[in-house]
Amino acid sequence: MEASVEAIELAALRQSVERAEASDIAALRDILVRQREVCESGEPAAFFALDEAFHRRLMEARGHRTLWRTVTTAKAHLDRARRLSLPLPHRVEQLVAEHTAVVDALEERDTAAAEHALSGHLRGVHSDIETIRARHPALFEDPAGGATPLRRRLHPDTRR
Repeated sequence: MEASVEAIELAALRQSVERAEASDIAALRDILVRQREVCESGEPAAFFALDEAFHRRLMEARGHRTLWRTVTTAKAHLDRARRLSLPLPHRVEQLVAEHTAVVDALEERDTAAAEHALSGHLRGVHSDIETIRARHPALFEDPAGGATPLRRRLHPDTRR
Protein backbone atom coordinates (compact mmCIF):
# COMPACT_ATOMS: atom_id res chain seq x y z
CA MET A 1 0.00 0.00 0.00
CA GLU A 2 1.24 3.47 -0.65
CA ALA A 3 3.49 4.78 2.11
CA SER A 4 1.32 7.83 2.77
CA VAL A 5 -1.81 5.74 3.29
CA GLU A 6 0.03 3.35 5.56
CA ALA A 7 1.53 6.23 7.55
CA ILE A 8 -1.87 7.86 8.06
CA GLU A 9 -3.55 4.64 9.13
CA LEU A 10 -0.72 3.73 11.51
CA ALA A 11 -0.70 7.20 13.09
CA ALA A 12 -4.44 7.02 13.64
CA LEU A 13 -4.09 3.51 15.07
CA ARG A 14 -1.52 4.65 17.62
CA GLN A 15 -3.95 7.22 18.97
CA SER A 16 -6.83 4.76 18.82
CA VAL A 17 -4.88 2.29 20.97
CA GLU A 18 -4.68 4.98 23.63
CA ARG A 19 -8.21 6.33 23.25
CA ALA A 20 -10.47 3.52 22.06
CA GLU A 21 -13.43 2.81 24.28
CA ALA A 22 -15.36 -0.41 24.77
CA SER A 23 -17.93 0.76 22.22
CA ASP A 24 -15.19 1.13 19.59
CA ILE A 25 -13.92 -2.40 20.25
CA ALA A 26 -17.49 -3.74 20.17
CA ALA A 27 -18.17 -2.06 16.82
CA LEU A 28 -14.99 -3.54 15.34
CA ARG A 29 -15.81 -6.99 16.71
CA ASP A 30 -19.28 -6.71 15.15
CA ILE A 31 -17.68 -6.02 11.78
CA LEU A 32 -15.43 -9.06 12.29
CA VAL A 33 -18.49 -11.24 12.94
CA ARG A 34 -20.13 -10.00 9.75
CA GLN A 35 -16.87 -10.55 7.83
CA ARG A 36 -16.77 -14.17 8.99
CA GLU A 37 -20.40 -14.65 7.90
CA VAL A 38 -19.67 -13.20 4.47
CA CYS A 39 -16.50 -15.27 4.27
CA GLU A 40 -18.60 -18.41 4.62
CA SER A 41 -21.13 -17.27 2.02
CA GLY A 42 -18.44 -16.33 -0.50
CA GLU A 43 -19.60 -12.83 -1.45
CA PRO A 44 -16.53 -10.77 -2.45
CA ALA A 45 -18.44 -7.50 -2.94
CA ALA A 46 -20.00 -7.76 0.50
CA PHE A 47 -16.64 -8.59 2.04
CA PHE A 48 -15.02 -5.60 0.33
CA ALA A 49 -17.69 -3.31 1.80
CA LEU A 50 -17.07 -4.75 5.26
CA ASP A 51 -13.31 -4.40 4.78
CA GLU A 52 -13.84 -0.72 4.05
CA ALA A 53 -16.14 -0.45 7.08
CA PHE A 54 -13.48 -2.07 9.27
CA HIS A 55 -10.74 0.34 8.23
CA ARG A 56 -13.04 3.35 8.45
CA ARG A 57 -14.25 2.34 11.94
CA LEU A 58 -10.70 1.63 13.07
CA MET A 59 -9.68 5.11 11.99
CA GLU A 60 -12.77 6.72 13.48
CA ALA A 61 -12.13 5.17 16.87
CA ARG A 62 -11.71 8.18 19.07
CA GLY A 63 -11.84 10.98 16.57
CA HIS A 64 -10.28 10.38 13.16
CA ARG A 65 -13.41 10.82 11.05
CA THR A 66 -11.95 13.39 8.65
CA LEU A 67 -8.79 11.39 7.95
CA TRP A 68 -10.81 8.58 6.39
CA ARG A 69 -11.67 10.83 3.44
CA THR A 70 -7.97 11.46 2.86
CA VAL A 71 -7.18 7.76 2.99
CA THR A 72 -10.08 6.90 0.67
CA THR A 73 -8.82 9.34 -1.94
CA ALA A 74 -5.20 8.20 -1.67
CA LYS A 75 -5.99 4.50 -1.98
CA ALA A 76 -8.64 4.63 -4.71
CA HIS A 77 -6.50 2.98 -7.38
CA LEU A 78 -5.40 0.21 -4.99
CA ASP A 79 -9.00 -0.69 -4.26
CA ARG A 80 -9.32 -2.32 -7.66
CA ALA A 81 -6.44 -4.65 -6.88
CA ARG A 82 -7.94 -5.36 -3.48
CA ARG A 83 -11.22 -6.37 -5.13
CA LEU A 84 -9.40 -8.74 -7.49
CA SER A 85 -7.50 -10.32 -4.61
CA LEU A 86 -10.62 -11.42 -2.72
CA PRO A 87 -11.19 -14.55 -4.84
CA LEU A 88 -7.60 -15.71 -4.27
CA PRO A 89 -7.56 -18.96 -2.27
CA HIS A 90 -7.97 -18.35 1.46
CA ARG A 91 -7.42 -14.58 1.05
CA VAL A 92 -10.66 -13.55 2.75
CA GLU A 93 -9.99 -15.83 5.70
CA GLN A 94 -6.50 -14.36 5.96
CA LEU A 95 -7.89 -10.82 5.93
CA VAL A 96 -10.31 -11.65 8.75
CA ALA A 97 -7.44 -13.13 10.78
CA GLU A 98 -5.34 -10.01 10.16
CA HIS A 99 -8.23 -7.74 11.20
CA THR A 100 -8.75 -9.84 14.32
CA ALA A 101 -5.08 -9.44 15.27
CA VAL A 102 -5.42 -5.66 14.97
CA VAL A 103 -8.53 -5.55 17.16
CA ASP A 104 -7.01 -7.93 19.72
CA ALA A 105 -3.96 -5.70 20.04
CA LEU A 106 -6.15 -2.60 20.22
CA GLU A 107 -8.21 -4.14 22.99
CA GLU A 108 -5.03 -5.10 24.86
CA ARG A 109 -3.72 -1.54 24.41
CA ASP A 110 -0.59 -3.01 22.82
CA THR A 111 0.57 -0.30 20.42
CA ALA A 112 3.53 -2.24 19.03
CA ALA A 113 1.44 -5.33 18.29
CA ALA A 114 -1.35 -3.25 16.76
CA GLU A 115 1.10 -1.39 14.49
CA HIS A 116 2.79 -4.62 13.46
CA ALA A 117 -0.53 -6.30 12.65
CA LEU A 118 -1.91 -3.34 10.70
CA SER A 119 1.32 -2.69 8.81
CA GLY A 120 1.55 -6.32 7.70
CA HIS A 121 -2.09 -6.26 6.70
CA LEU A 122 -1.74 -3.07 4.64
CA ARG A 123 1.39 -4.29 2.89
CA GLY A 124 -0.33 -7.51 1.86
CA VAL A 125 -1.85 -5.70 -1.10
CA HIS A 126 1.58 -5.59 -2.77
CA SER A 127 1.86 -9.36 -2.60
CA ASP A 128 -1.67 -9.66 -3.93
CA ILE A 129 -0.84 -7.42 -6.88
CA GLU A 130 2.11 -9.61 -7.80
CA THR A 131 -0.08 -12.72 -7.59
CA ILE A 132 -2.73 -11.10 -9.78
CA ARG A 133 -0.05 -9.95 -12.24
CA ALA A 134 1.27 -13.51 -12.51
CA ARG A 135 -2.22 -14.93 -13.09
CA HIS A 136 -3.52 -12.14 -15.35
CA PRO A 137 -0.60 -10.38 -17.05
CA ALA A 138 -2.89 -8.86 -19.67
CA LEU A 139 -4.42 -6.64 -16.98
CA PHE A 140 -1.06 -4.92 -16.63
CA GLU A 141 -0.17 -4.52 -20.30
CA ASP A 142 -0.85 -1.62 -22.59
CA PRO A 143 -2.05 -2.69 -26.04
CA ALA A 144 0.59 -0.30 -27.43
CA GLY A 145 3.28 -2.37 -25.75
CA GLY A 146 4.07 -0.45 -22.57
CA ALA A 147 2.97 -1.00 -19.01
CA THR A 148 -0.38 0.48 -18.12
CA PRO A 149 -1.24 1.75 -14.67
CA LEU A 150 -3.26 -0.85 -12.82
CA ARG A 151 -6.25 1.40 -12.34
CA ARG A 152 -6.76 1.99 -16.05
CA ARG A 153 -6.56 -1.67 -16.97
CA LEU A 154 -8.78 -2.97 -14.18
CA HIS A 155 -11.61 -0.51 -14.61
CA PRO A 156 -12.28 0.97 -18.06
CA ASP A 157 -14.53 3.63 -16.49
CA THR A 158 -11.41 5.27 -15.00
CA ARG A 159 -9.73 5.82 -18.38
CA ARG A 160 -9.26 9.41 -19.45
